[in-house]
Amino acid sequence: YMKTQQSQVLAFLLTKNSPSSVAYARAVSHLRQLADCFDCSLVEHRKFGWQLLLCYRGEIAKLKKEDGHGLAVCIGPTSTQAQSGHDNTLVETTPHKVRDRFLYLKLSAEELNITTDYAGTIPCFYSTRAPFSASNIEPLVVLDSGSRLDDIDTSAMYAFLRYSHFLWNRTLFRHVRMQEPDSRYTWDSGDDRVPDVEPTRTYLKTVKGSDSRCGMRDALVAREAFDLNQKLVTTALSSQAGVVLPLSSGYDSRMILVALAESKALRERLFAATYGPWGSIEVKAAERLCHKFSVRWERVGLPLRFLERRYLERIGLVFGSSLHFHGMYQMEFADVLRPHLAGGVLTSGFMTGVPAGQHVSLLGIREKSPVLNRAMNRFSQSRSWTDDDLYGLCSRFKPAMLDDVETEFHMAFDRFEGSIVHKSIMLDVWTRQRNWISYYPRTMEWYAPHISPHMCPEYVNFFLSLSERHLTDRRAVELMFRFFYRKAAGIP
Repeated sequence: YMKTQQSQVLAFLLTKNSPSSVAYARAVSHLRQLADCFDCSLVEHRKFGWQLLLCYRGEIAKLKKEDGHGLAVCIGPTSTQAQSGHDNTLVETTPHKVRDRFLYLKLSAEELNITTDYAGTIPCFYSTRAPFSASNIEPLVVLDSGSRLDDIDTSAMYAFLRYSHFLWNRTLFRHVRMQEPDSRYTWDSGDDRVPDVEPTRTYLKTVKGSDSRCGMRDALVAREAFDLNQKLVTTALSSQAGVVLPLSSGYDSRMILVALAESKALRERLFAATYGPWGSIEVKAAERLCHKFSVRWERVGLPLRFLERRYLERIGLVFGSSLHFHGMYQMEFADVLRPHLAGGVLTSGFMTGVPAGQHVSLLGIREKSPVLNRAMNRFSQSRSWTDDDLYGLCSRFKPAMLDDVETEFHMAFDRFEGSIVHKSIMLDVWTRQRNWISYYPRTMEWYAPHISPHMCPEYVNFFLSLSERHLTDRRAVELMFRFFYRKAAGIP
C-alpha cells in the first residue's frame, strides 16, 4: 500500500489470529470504533496467512503485484517520502533519509520486517505469545492476544506510576512488548507457521555521537544551527497549503515560527494559536512575536471539557492502557482548532528541545556507570508518587522493583555509543520523550496531518556532534537566536 499525497495510514493490525476467533473480533470492533470516531476508512487484506487491517485517511492506492510478492506499509506522515516508487526499499536501506516519524512494515512469504524511527515515536506493540499480532495501537494487541487481568505486569505498573511512562520495551501486560527505537525487528513466517515470538533485532544506528563540532566557535555553531533550522522547517512545510502552529513561545515552537516568517509566502500561510488566560507569559509573548512578524494569531480559550466522557473514550481508543497522564487535553485543543485545519497541516516543535540539550543539566549525569533512577527522579513527573506512596498503595509493589527500573534505564543508556553527555540525551529521548512527548503528534494526527520538522536524524546528529558546552541548557539554540533571529530573541 502507498499513500497518495493527501492521505495517511494512521493505524494497523497485523495478526496470525483466526478471523473467526472472539479475540480477533474484539480487536476489529475496537479498530472500527476508532475509524468511525475520527472519520477514517478501513481496508482488510489477507496475505500469506496473515490478516492485515489498515485505518487510513484519504485515498490509498493498492500496489498491484503478483500473489507471490510481498507488501509494504508505512505508518505515519511520511509515506510518500518513505517509499521510493513501487520498490518499497528506501526505509529499509537508507532510514536516515526518512524525515519525520515513521513505522515501516514489510511482509513477504518468508518473513516480517518492522522498522522504527530513530526515537521510536510511533510505537510497535507486539504479542510474545501465539497467535502473533502487532499494531501501533496498544489495545488492538491486548484484545487480539486475549489478555486477562492476571497478565498484568505489576513491576511495569510500578514503573509507570513512578516515572509517568513505561520503560524501554515494557507495557502493562507481560506478553505485550514495544519494539525498541532505531531498530529493525525480523520474524520468520510462512503460510502455515506461527512466527517465532521473539524477533531477530538489528540496531540501525541512524543516530550516533561524534566530536566533529566540539572545537567550533560560538558564531560558527550558531550559523550551522540557523542553516539547519531553516532547511528543515522550509523543506517540511513549504509545500503545504496552510500550516497551524500551536505557539507556546518557548524555543521549540519559536524555531518553527521564525523560520517560516523569513519567507513572505510561507508567513502568509501560517496561523498560530496559543491557549491560556490573557496575561499569562505564553500568551503575552506569542502575541508580541506574531505582531512583530505579521503572523496571524489567536488566543484560544479551552472550556476544560477534556475529562468529559466523549474525550476520555476517544483517547482510550487510541492509547488503551498506554494512556498518557498528560495527553488528554490535546483532543479538546484540536477541536477548538478545527476551523483552521481544513486543507492544512498541524506542526509542532515535537522532539526539538531534548536533542538540543534541554535536560542535560537537569539529569546531571557525569559518571560512566551512573545510578540512572536517581537522575530520572529529578523530573517533576517522576515525583507524582514516591516509593513509599506506592508501597502503601499495593502490597505487590516491592523495593526490589527499583532494580528492574535501573536495568531498563541502562538498556537505553548503554545501547548508545558516545560521550556521557550524548548518552544522557539519548537516554532521555529513548525513555521519557518517546512516551512523555510522543503523545502530542499521536493524538493530534487523528484530527489533521501532523508534521514535525525537527523529528529526523539529521537534526539530532547535529547536536550529537557538539560539546557539552554547547548542549547544556540548549546553548547552541540560544546562540542561534542571538546571532540570527534577533527580533525574536528580544521578546522574552
